[in-house]
Amino acid sequence: MLDYQIAIPSYKRTETLAKATLSMLKKHGCDFSNVTIFTADKNETKAYSAMLGMVGIRAEVVTGEPGIGKQRIFINKHYPVDTRVLSLDDDIYALSIVDENKKLNPCDWTIDRIALKGFQTCEKVNAKMWGINPVENGFYMDRTTSIGLRYICANFFGSYAGDAVWTATDRKDFSSGEDFESTLRSFVQYKGVVRLDGICPKTKYFAQGGICAEIGGEDKRKLDHHKHLTEIAARFPHLCKTYKKSDGTTNIKLKPVTRGKIAWL
Repeated sequence: MLDYQIAIPSYKRTETLAKATLSMLKKHGCDFSNVTIFTADKNETKAYSAMLGMVGIRAEVVTGEPGIGKQRIFINKHYPVDTRVLSLDDDIYALSIVDENKKLNPCDWTIDRIALKGFQTCEKVNAKMWGINPVENGFYMDRTTSIGLRYICANFFGSYAGDAVWTATDRKDFSSGEDFESTLRSFVQYKGVVRLDGICPKTKYFAQGGICAEIGGEDKRKLDHHKHLTEIAARFPHLCKTYKKSDGTTNIKLKPVTRGKIAWL
């Protein structure tokens, strides 16, 4: 049995959390005694505790920090050093798995099995971060585990408490692009991150509420997103570059580095 904790940062989305991530975890056989929800203030802590009582789930609620960048750092310091931590966004509605024909199907793995695959692979190759495929499109997925430089999206990733990727004195606490910074820092420090290429989440990227509401709305998010991603790319010019998406939003493209690939079956 793998010993690990599940951390869910959330901001004013009790209903979303109940309908999405908590429901998904229940479907995948989660032990909720290992789950902690991290809120931005004490009033939110009360609201989330009340929600858990209404849906009949026993999980811990901890008052953390406002701003997802600061919250990630808080979560990293909350647990004893080297604790395995699976971090999830509050709006993961389902998980899908790709088959040999690039077709997506409902994922039939338990959350324990996914965590076991991620953390055991990290420990085998001396990495400290793993994630799943951020793209819900079978064309871009494979039934392999990649080791190298791949984008580890913060909506579903594993890490180890106390890691200097988060605790370093020069670590930024940006709320926008913080997962790009974590991915790049982890790659530089440990020579690779791990990604399960064949599992992806069903979620809504940049949905209303949550981080957008927390940092001042959609317009401010776009301005901060451009500024912060530009700064991140400038610190890792040999590993990434910025580009504009079709809607004009700034994004980062990582240099693909592959140290190895492991077939699942």
